[in-house]
Amino acid sequence: MKRYFLFLHILLISFLSGMMVWAQPKASFLNPDHEMGTLLWQSPSHTMFEVNNKGKSPLYILKVDPGCGCTNATWTTEAIAPGASGFISVIYDAALLGQFHRYLEVYTNEGGEPHLLTISGKVAMSRKHDPGDYPYHVGEYYLNTDNLEYDDVAWGKEALQTLMVYNASDKPYTPYLMHLPRYLTVTYSPEVIHPGDVGKINVWFNAQKAGRIGLTQTYIYLSRFPGDKISKENEIFVSGLVLPQVSTSTGQAGDVPQAHIASTQLDLGRMAGMKSLKGKLKLENKGKAPLQIRALQVYNSGMRVKIGSRTIAPGKSKNIEVTVMAETGRTFKGRRSVLLLTNDPVQPKIVIDVLVKK
Repeated sequence: MKRYFLFLHILLISFLSGMMVWAQPKASFLNPDHEMGTLLWQSPSHTMFEVNNKGKSPLYILKVDPGCGCTNATWTTEAIAPGASGFISVIYDAALLGQFHRYLEVYTNEGGEPHLLTISGKVAMSRKHDPGDYPYHVGEYYLNTDNLEYDDVAWGKEALQTLMVYNASDKPYTPYLMHLPRYLTVTYSPEVIHPGDVGKINVWFNAQKAGRIGLTQTYIYLSRFPGDKISKENEIFVSGLVLPQVSTSTGQAGDVPQAHIASTQLDLGRMAGMKSLKGKLKLENKGKAPLQIRALQVYNSGMRVKIGSRTIAPGKSKNIEVTVMAETGRTFKGRRSVLLLTNDPVQPKIVIDVLVKK
């Protein structure tokens, strides 16, 4: 009898250990090695690492050790829910000339050895710029992008995107962004860009000030001269995705919803002169609690999406209906995708890419 109970005790310990391993957080870095290029001497430069929690329980970044006083790091201090992302922001002071290669050790609640991140590049007294690196032109000012996207910003948090501006004119230029909504703030470095030089416009997105969960989109405009007007030529598309705070607490173990879609791609075929194309995807709830749809939106204003009910009972399904309209003169920026946010604690966000051939 004693051997029987000992055997059961060992089985129980093994089962609980397996459950603990299964429920661990898991940090996955989108790009652990950042090449920062050529930096100007004594001009601190910023880069940002994105970390995704691929595990089944909340991930915490406990500490980031940059290894030297030349590098400063800040990071997401709140819990990163399963499937969500956090960020590590790094500033290198560029105080020493020459090549640099720095390591950062990232400690999390996973335990064990720290994750290693690297930044590298070169610090020089001057820097040459290739206009070909800035394909978007606003008059004589060239941009690295005309589309700022802020993905997976947790409610109450901020995210940063940097707009690089090359001054191809023969006069000093003072950049200025017009028509900023209340959830965007900017800083300019330097405030005046001399001919042949590049400046940075840091654009911060505040998720709480955006005012809602889900997708928020707008246009802002780069001023070319004092009194400049807004037009298609100087517009910059901004898209921000605000994620809700997801609760993983349940009344009973496993009593949670589970969103399931067979494919995150919907191929609608060729437009071929038609005014619109339509398609459907089935959204199933494979969990044991009602699935609540918190947001169902499109990234592109040339699309429509709808679903019959915002609540799906366990074991039931609903069709997501997608319509894509033919372009009518205006080329829409951003993705041709559908955003779905639910109360699934493991996978709260699903993005469906819609494929259309002309």
